[in-house]
Amino acid sequence: LANQVDMTTKKWELGVRGGFSSQLTCQYQYKIDRMFETRLGVNLTGMLDYYLIMVDVTLLHNWRYTLKDTSRGRWFFDTGVGFNVGGLGGVFTCGAVGMMRIGHQFYESPITIALDWSPSIGFIHDWAYNISHSTNSTVFNVVGLANFGLNFSVSF
Repeated sequence: LANQVDMTTKKWELGVRGGFSSQLTCQYQYKIDRMFETRLGVNLTGMLDYYLIMVDVTLLHNWRYTLKDTSRGRWFFDTGVGFNVGGLGGVFTCGAVGMMRIGHQFYESPITIALDWSPSIGFIHDWAYNISHSTNSTVFNVVGLANFGLNFSVSF
C-alpha cells in the first residue's frame, strides 16, 4: 500500500477521449464525489467531395460513485449533465448533454481509463451533410445517441 497514489489529493485530471470525435478533457474535482468536466473536440467530417472541420465545447457537472475498491485501484461510475456548443462549416450548434461513465482509477499510477456514453439533444442544430436546412428549426440530434467514448486521463 505504500506505493499507492493518494487520489484524495488529486484535484485535476487531463486526458483524451476518442469516439465519435476526438476530444481533450479536463476535470476539476471540487468535492470527493463531484466534479466539473470540460471537453474540447475537433473533428473532420464530410462526404466525398468536401470536408468540414467541426469544433465543439462540452461543459458537464458530474457525480462519482465508487463501485469497488481493489488492491490495484478503484472502480467507479460517473453520471453527469451539461451542455454543448459548437460549429461546423459556419453553422452554430447548441444542445443538452448527459453522461454515464464506468472506469478504473489505478492506485500505483495517476492513470484513469474509462468508457462513457454521452447522449445529446440538439436544440439548434443542422446536419453536416445537409447544410441547406434552416438553423432556426429545432432538430433532434440522432448522432448524439451513439456518442460512446474511451477516455484516458492523468490525475495531478
